[in-house]
Amino acid sequence: MRNDIIGLLLAFSGVLLIFMSATLITMNQAEAERPGKVPRTRVPRESLQGHRAPQNRSVGTATSRRRNASRVREKGSCLKFYTVASQPTSKFCMLLRTAVVAGVDLNVLGMGLEYAGNEMKLRYMVDELASVPPDCVIVFIDAYDVLFANTPPQQTLARYRQMTRQSGDQLIFSAECNCLAHNRSCEDFPPSPPGFPSRFPNSGGWISPASLAITFFKAVIANIGNKTDVHDQAYANDIFRIPELRERYSLGLDYRSRIFLSLTTGGGPGGRRDGVECRPVADYNHGNAFKNGVWTDPKRRVSPAVVHFNGGGKLFMGEWFNVWRQ
Repeated sequence: MRNDIIGLLLAFSGVLLIFMSATLITMNQAEAERPGKVPRTRVPRESLQGHRAPQNRSVGTATSRRRNASRVREKGSCLKFYTVASQPTSKFCMLLRTAVVAGVDLNVLGMGLEYAGNEMKLRYMVDELASVPPDCVIVFIDAYDVLFANTPPQQTLARYRQMTRQSGDQLIFSAECNCLAHNRSCEDFPPSPPGFPSRFPNSGGWISPASLAITFFKAVIANIGNKTDVHDQAYANDIFRIPELRERYSLGLDYRSRIFLSLTTGGGPGGRRDGVECRPVADYNHGNAFKNGVWTDPKRRVSPAVVHFNGGGKLFMGEWFNVWRQ
């Protein structure tokens, strides 16, 4: 009986979120007529009645490299989640439902606007973050192939703090097994830790202080220039693969999937060529390694807060969502 009630609540909430998204498209189209304004929609965690969202009691940021670790801020008041979406598809609604249950207040940019290419999400984010406190911690995720685990936001932030202390990096990307960079320069990327095969940046998930994100993505946009419909990840990787630029922008990877898990596999043009096996879907028992609201890799004992079904992983999103829903 309890499962039936939860199922009905989730079904109703899905319809409600679709209605909210359609309504907000109309509102955002009117808002977009204001020059220089990027439409922003906030999906509050209270949107689903019948689910008690985890309280966000502790937020903060780390803003120094390892050499200045003693000055890492332990307290703060700003943590924001963002995505960019133009239309409310079924997979976008899956994302919203998992976000609300996880207690995430997700800000949606660009709803109802024409999406000219992946560089648009960079431009939207740079414009939006100009009005955000510079030390506010920003989490960005893609909109149409991502699910949240039931990890409270304060846990995500705590993991970020720990990662910055250990590595000194501040702008941390999701790590994946496929290399996407111009000139097939995949050999230039640093190796991943033993036992963790993902060693290449994925721009569909990152976490950073707002000011650093603005600085880095302005550099990426400058490299893109007037080109349209480009792959933003390739341009981000062009910077990441150069040691001096990694240091300048304090770039790192979430090699151990403490926050972000990428489900794409290695192989194909520009993929892994070092013989390292990469099979993230199997590592999580095809989504069935789900307990207490999180997916856990039993071998590596890691439980990501965000699962990204990029590349071939898109085939498994519906299956994993059904596991989460049950």
